[in-house]
Amino acid sequence: PLLGINAEYMGMESFDKLDESTIDKIYLKRHRVCIGSYEFGIVNFLNECDLSGWSQPCPFCKSSNSTRGIKAQDIAKLAYQGNTGSMLWTEKDKYIMVSYSWIAKHSSFIIVTRNVDNFQNDLTFLAVETCNEINSQSNTTKLLIANKNSSGSPILLTNSSFNSSLIPSPGMVNATLYNKSGNYQYEDPGCKKCRISEYYQPLVNLDACLAIQVKPWDIRNQVLKSIVDWVDNLNINVLSGSIEFVLAVDETYSPPWAPTQVIQDEPIFLTLPKLCFDNVSMNCSEPQKRKPKEAVQLKVAIKNKTKGFMPNTLDYRGNVSILSYYSYSRELELGLSWEFDTLELNTNSKASGARLCNRYNSDSPDSTEVIMAEGPISSPNILSIPRYNCGSDCWRNSQSLQSIINALNLQSGIMRTRKYNNDDVLSAYEPEQQSSVAVVVERNWSDIERAIFTYLWILILSCVILLISCVMLTYIVTYIFLIRMRNTWQSKLHLETRVKEIEKILQNMYPEDFAQRVLKGEQRIVESLADVTVMFIDIHQFTNLSNKITPIELVGLLEYTFHVMEYISDYYGVWKMKTIGDCYMALAGLPNTKSHSSHWSSMINTACNILQAFGSFYDHPVPGGPLIARASEAAKLDKDDDKNTRARVSISDMRSETSGSSTVSTFSNKSGFSFRIGIATGPATIGVLQGKAAVFDCWGPTINMASRMESTGQPNFIQISEETYLRISREQNDSYNFKPTVVTAKGFGVRKAYIVTETYIYIPDEIVTSLNLIRKHGKYTF
Repeated sequence: PLLGINAEYMGMESFDKLDESTIDKIYLKRHRVCIGSYEFGIVNFLNECDLSGWSQPCPFCKSSNSTRGIKAQDIAKLAYQGNTGSMLWTEKDKYIMVSYSWIAKHSSFIIVTRNVDNFQNDLTFLAVETCNEINSQSNTTKLLIANKNSSGSPILLTNSSFNSSLIPSPGMVNATLYNKSGNYQYEDPGCKKCRISEYYQPLVNLDACLAIQVKPWDIRNQVLKSIVDWVDNLNINVLSGSIEFVLAVDETYSPPWAPTQVIQDEPIFLTLPKLCFDNVSMNCSEPQKRKPKEAVQLKVAIKNKTKGFMPNTLDYRGNVSILSYYSYSRELELGLSWEFDTLELNTNSKASGARLCNRYNSDSPDSTEVIMAEGPISSPNILSIPRYNCGSDCWRNSQSLQSIINALNLQSGIMRTRKYNNDDVLSAYEPEQQSSVAVVVERNWSDIERAIFTYLWILILSCVILLISCVMLTYIVTYIFLIRMRNTWQSKLHLETRVKEIEKILQNMYPEDFAQRVLKGEQRIVESLADVTVMFIDIHQFTNLSNKITPIELVGLLEYTFHVMEYISDYYGVWKMKTIGDCYMALAGLPNTKSHSSHWSSMINTACNILQAFGSFYDHPVPGGPLIARASEAAKLDKDDDKNTRARVSISDMRSETSGSSTVSTFSNKSGFSFRIGIATGPATIGVLQGKAAVFDCWGPTINMASRMESTGQPNFIQISEETYLRISREQNDSYNFKPTVVTAKGFGVRKAYIVTETYIYIPDEIVTSLNLIRKHGKYTF
């Protein structure tokens, strides 16, 4: 059951024995316990539970269908179903807790009702009684409980406190009024150098607060008393006669039970002298019987709050030298000294050293022996047992006695001598000044020689192995270094090759100045040029031509044609901007461009040489020649029969005329493979369009005018704008003959234009040789 109510636990045989006295033994007051059965939907209560402390009887016991709160049948039904639980309801502005459980063994249920407000008071009362019991048994700790009065101030419920004048304390006020927890310290009225520490905590469920008052000084004194008693027992019953613990405090931190100070500014001894328990004449109740000299180390520990060693100090006996280790406890404000009788320590250390020597001699090989001896120097006393029993006189007659004498004379060293059994030995001797003894280690010389030769062989072998390892390591390091250098050099060479390839690609894509700016990472590259010349070249009847030849032939024809155009353009310093289908676009007049003449003259020379190169006056090598012939045949099939078209004169038609003393050749186009060329001069804007694939391009009305010159021109003729013609005229260049004309240009209206009719500019030998062209001389008539 939820609250521990069980018939077997109470030792009852039936529920009718559950009376008020039994319930009072198990529970606090002001509880109602109802026991009954549930049969056929009817609740039958078996006891009366009107206990003292309740203003009204239990509603369950008076009526099976109570209208107050929860019905008894509902609770009994829940219990009958094997449930155990609790619920809360309100009755006359009071909170009542109902707990229920089913006891299957007796086929009955049990219901416990409890006033929550009274339960809180019961817990507070129980806590107060517990604190009062603890306070009556402790002088160093007090537990205080307080609740609020009508004004909210704390009222002390427990019956004791260290300082009643400070009740309520600031800590209690913080806990009750502000629900805060923390600690607070104030002076102890009974002790000027003591303080009381208070730790406070609100008890929200009980609407009260708990304060714990502690006297650290009293706790320290109690702990210190226990430590002093334990140390006295340790000195008497546990430690040997040569060791003693001594405890002392400063007068400021002296506990009440400590003896009075005998000498001003000296520590107060808390432990008794150890020998007072062995000497009846000494008064064991006076720890201050110790001599002032013994207080030196403790005075240092207490005043400086430090620790350390202090040798050769006299104790309270006055004639015994001691070795003292002193320390200080800041928590207890206590000085500690651990004293050792030097004389007894020396005696014990000599005996222990001799036993160690004897054990080592018995366990070590026969070739090694350790000897310990003490003075006098004239006749040393051997403390250890000789390995070979030869009597005490054998040492006196042996040469190794000199090693013992040297050690007793506070000398140390190594000497080769002869042992008492006539073995040749190496003797190492060392004095031990604290115990005034000499320690000698002897080993047979034959074993040492054997060990030396063994060590030499090991050393030589180690050197050889080390040398071989160094050579191999050097080879491996050198090999790795060379491999890495080779890889680095190859990577660097590959990187340089890739950089040069990239630079070459950029130089083919952009003019030199723009390529350098792109390599430097410049993001926006734009320039405005005041005067440039732009040329457009378009293959005449390209659409019909592309339908007559295969795609492979078409690509090969375009590749060869643009290659010839680009080579001639490079020769005159003209930059190929781009190709768009069958259209070739070039630009002259870029900054820092090498040119044989002005950019307009270079552009016209380029155009003339291109028309000359593709005229019938020149033969082209493989694969260009067959492709051009194939294109000419395809073009002839679609040639227009219009008279005006047949009457047009082309650069590739040739006939010879004789005029005076000079021969002039004219050409007419019969091949059918022809171009339209337009040239314009003026301002333009050039730059690099950034994106996934950066593109070098140009913009402006000059570009549009050049395009109009090409689109309105005639096949195998060069049509230039008026601006280009005016610049040529100012140069007084008689290499060309022009024919004026008027065109209607889209976006510009009616404009003057000029057609190049004749030129005396031939294709340079360098171009002819590089392109493998066969040239015939004469005047070119367009």
